[in-house]
Amino acid sequence: MKWQVDKANVQFRMYRLHVAATQVKKVKILPQNCMDVVKSDPSLITVKPEPLVYRCRKCRRIVASASNLLPHIPKERPSWTDKKWSTEDREAMMLCSETYFVEPLAWMSSVTQSLQGKIHCPKCKSKLGSFSWIMGCQCPCGSKISPAFYLVPSKVEWSNMVQNVQVTV
Repeated sequence: MKWQVDKANVQFRMYRLHVAATQVKKVKILPQNCMDVVKSDPSLITVKPEPLVYRCRKCRRIVASASNLLPHIPKERPSWTDKKWSTEDREAMMLCSETYFVEPLAWMSSVTQSLQGKIHCPKCKSKLGSFSWIMGCQCPCGSKISPAFYLVPSKVEWSNMVQNVQVTV
């Protein structure tokens, strides 16, 4: 990160999730000092919305943006200590897209209160995926992700249409 804390850096985000999961294992709830791992709702109206988003396939509500994705390589367990995540050449990596692992998001109400559970769309209540702070999840590609917050690809769709733009006059 070139001697500065870059909160958008994948390696830093993975580290913060690791720290939060360690705390959740101890106290069985997400402590206040780890609330920064829960990112804001990507469907909120913003001045600079992200152009690449994931929507609920049933009701089309935005549930995640491309910046919320946590990448992994098939058959490898991602670790924040691995130097490959610090390189800027992630496009050359063969990343898995069989399951979408994301950061915990503000609309996922139960992730701060429970150790594991289901992720439901906040608008239509259809099941989009699951989460686990402790056990993690095995991706179909063979990677073990922990902690895991994942969206099932058949339940969400990728979209590059920006609709949540705030206009200022």
